[in-house]
Amino acid sequence: MDITTIGATQMIENNLDPMDPLRIRYMLSGLDPGTVYQMQVRLRDVVSDDYSLWSNTIVIVTVDDEEERKLDGRVQDWLDYIDRQLQELLRRPFWYAQNTPTSAIIVYRPDDIFAGLRLESPGAIQLHNTDVSNTIIYMPASNIIDANEHRKSFSTRFSDLELLFAPSFINPNHNQAVMNMIRAINESGGELSDYYVRFEIQRTPMTELFDVPAITRQTNVSMSLVATNDKIRNISRWDRAVTNRAIEIVNGATADPIMRQNILNQLLENKTPEEMLDYVDVIIANVSNQISQMISTDLNAVNGILSEREETVTEFDAVMHVVATTADEETYVAAYRHVGGEWTRQDTVEYYNGQAITSRTPGTFAFTGRRVDIPGIENVYRGPTVTSIVARHGLEDLFGINLDLDQYANRQMVIGSMARIAGAPHGADLMAWGASNLNVTLTSRNATGLISSQEAVAVVMAVYESRTNSPINTILIRNYENTAGMNLDPRYAQAVRAAFELGIITNPNFNPEDPMTIGEFLDILAELTSRIPV
Repeated sequence: MDITTIGATQMIENNLDPMDPLRIRYMLSGLDPGTVYQMQVRLRDVVSDDYSLWSNTIVIVTVDDEEERKLDGRVQDWLDYIDRQLQELLRRPFWYAQNTPTSAIIVYRPDDIFAGLRLESPGAIQLHNTDVSNTIIYMPASNIIDANEHRKSFSTRFSDLELLFAPSFINPNHNQAVMNMIRAINESGGELSDYYVRFEIQRTPMTELFDVPAITRQTNVSMSLVATNDKIRNISRWDRAVTNRAIEIVNGATADPIMRQNILNQLLENKTPEEMLDYVDVIIANVSNQISQMISTDLNAVNGILSEREETVTEFDAVMHVVATTADEETYVAAYRHVGGEWTRQDTVEYYNGQAITSRTPGTFAFTGRRVDIPGIENVYRGPTVTSIVARHGLEDLFGINLDLDQYANRQMVIGSMARIAGAPHGADLMAWGASNLNVTLTSRNATGLISSQEAVAVVMAVYESRTNSPINTILIRNYENTAGMNLDPRYAQAVRAAFELGIITNPNFNPEDPMTIGEFLDILAELTSRIPV
């Protein structure tokens, strides 16, 4: 095959590498396919029009026509794939105004786009979430009204927690914040237009509460209504304008000749499919960021579409569920709400396989989980209840993690447990606190000494009395046969009789003078905690 020497001049511009052989090769024209050429190159500066010396001679082989066609087809396949991915950005039911590893601002789209999302949701409407520390969601008021009409709830999920807003959680006809906003819009003379419901969810790292491991991050939920201004007239009109601008960004990316050339170069370099997909991901991310920057600019408080008018939502019209999804059957879950600078214990309800707090107001919430393993507890009557009590009140440090239910309970176990259930402060001396705050006469303060069954019952009933505001002396004893023949200490007799009367003691072989076993004490605790608020 003949070898022909040719010369080529490359201009230095656009930050292209002039010595890249692939670029030079496809800037030449008039070459025959399947031919070997020798090439010399020299550079020209487009500003000064100066030329460099000729380079050394290199040898190139042009591809044949069939290979060229196959290569063009592969390039077009990748361009089509990129276009499909970019079109998905235009079909999402929301726009990103920010999307970083730590924060996200998500703006939901109204009308048909949202209606499609609602129809695709057989249950709650699942809001998009990136599980970041700070999330802000803008929901057009029209979407809330539409969901209310179809009795649809909203849900947003994190890795450890779900927020579920019941249908009509904001009712435009009843919610005070909405009525204030609508009144302002009607009285504004055109200065205000439509409005958004703005969810803000801030999450902190998992932190122990009261020395108990966290099973969710602390989560603050706040909500407000944010009006738009007269620049856009309504959110639907603005969304259509945004869509048109986003289409221009997408079309500009797919029509870019540099992107086509980059794909061609990577194919010629035999990049793997994984490497090609990485390149595509960069393109998608760049286009998505351009759209996000556009949305962020539009939401700017100074010269964007939002008005200065904002109403804080202080109360929901239907409950919000805050669900700990990391709970399991062997873990006792405690729920807390931050109120007045302190964590306040909240009642939980079962929600599918999780535990939930229900609330009609925004706030900060957290869940902890305490896991207790008591060997042989599965063979004990009401074993799960006993385990729950030990976990709930953190009693394993009093009993030890390897409980022997047949051993006798010492005074620290009984008095310390009841002190915690009665509300002893964290870190308090439980024996001293119990002696001072439980309305019962203690025969000893020896923490390791044994305690008689009747004195233990008196301590238990002192907690019953304080938590129910029902003095045991006022409890009517109908059946004295339960305690007939027992040698009861007068200091504890009424407590024992009341415990039998209420069903807190169920053991017919109860001996008031004998020491109480751990199993007997925990069984009494199970009966007690079913009768008092804990």
